[in-house]
Amino acid sequence: MTADISKQDMRLQKGLQAGITGIILNGLLALGKLIVGALYGNVAILSDGVNNLTDAGTSVVAVTGFAVSEKKPDEAHPAGYSRMEYICGLLVSFLLCISAVSLMKSAVVHCMAGYAAGLAVPYPLLAAVLCSSIVKLFLGAMTAASNASVQSDLLKGIATDSLIDCGMTAATVAAVFISPIVMMPLDSIVCIPAAVYIGITGGKMGLDNIRKLL
Repeated sequence: MTADISKQDMRLQKGLQAGITGIILNGLLALGKLIVGALYGNVAILSDGVNNLTDAGTSVVAVTGFAVSEKKPDEAHPAGYSRMEYICGLLVSFLLCISAVSLMKSAVVHCMAGYAAGLAVPYPLLAAVLCSSIVKLFLGAMTAASNASVQSDLLKGIATDSLIDCGMTAATVAAVFISPIVMMPLDSIVCIPAAVYIGITGGKMGLDNIRKLL
């Protein structure tokens, strides 16, 4: 019994740690990217900022899910609240799919318009955006490490999304530099495969959580 309680406490601690860290860091990244993207009219950076904002919301859902799922059984819920984690996981998968659709729509519209961001963003700001890739790498690695001991699909989805964001941000920065050379809107083009991957990840995560709920 003591071992079970200790395991539950560790699960709650790991989940809250990953979730709260995600809220803070993703919130800061979203704020910075939205400001930069709006000032310089760069669709990829704007989309990246919106994605970070969604990630912050996802972390809020994760914190809520872990906090509620570890509550003790009561008269209203004699079997406990463990399914709340799967419900929150389903919500996270839904948010991922919405993010994928939004990103795809924005990218396709700007590709059809032939828009290229060029070098509108100063090098120091591009460096700051690239640094965000490092932050997302840290978040992904930290969440994956936390999940190693608790094996939560919710944390697994968040870790996967963070690592995808890391690669997407790095590709965005590279595209901004290369776009004026090849005269193509690469900053929008690189968003298309990223949107597809995010959508597939969200769909698979949703199906996994539905199976567990059923």
